[in-house]
Amino acid sequence: GTIAPTISRKAIKDFLTNGKLLDPRKVYFEVKSKILDFMDFGDKPEIADVEACWVLATHIYPLFHWFPHLLFNAPSESGKSKNATILSYLAFRGFDLGASAGVTPAQIFRTIEANRGTFVFDDFEQEIQNETRVLVSQILNASATKDAYVIRTEQINKKWRAWKFPIFCPKVCCNISGINPTSLS
Repeated sequence: GTIAPTISRKAIKDFLTNGKLLDPRKVYFEVKSKILDFMDFGDKPEIADVEACWVLATHIYPLFHWFPHLLFNAPSESGKSKNATILSYLAFRGFDLGASAGVTPAQIFRTIEANRGTFVFDDFEQEIQNETRVLVSQILNASATKDAYVIRTEQINKKWRAWKFPIFCPKVCCNISGINPTSLS
């Protein structure tokens, strides 16, 4: 499970030989500004600071052994989905898995493995217990560490084969019902 580069070798070489580095403070304030352009955090503007740091870290998450997930737990119509969408646009390879739209477990594993970017699980309610919800709970429980994977089997030519699917990547989960204590920790 290596992360495929999104920048060509030539672009990396040009960047390294020209020596022009980005000003990290400028990038941070631009990301924070984009978040605040669309979100109103009321008397908690520091939320945008945390989100900006998290977004920037998603671009280098393979450097970490652990990476935190974000949980947006609030009442309906509070802006959870909007906030998650904004972060997915700014984060590394943001992708809404559509867990609330009936995506299958196989699609989830294969998408995470192929994309290895930042994933959004919107409307992930813990009281709904279908196969996909149980699976997403398992992924959230186990995927905060670099060596995290799940094993699934599939039949090929009448023989069963076990596959390890890496599941370590940044994730945003949105719901109104809370989340299980294991994932929360």
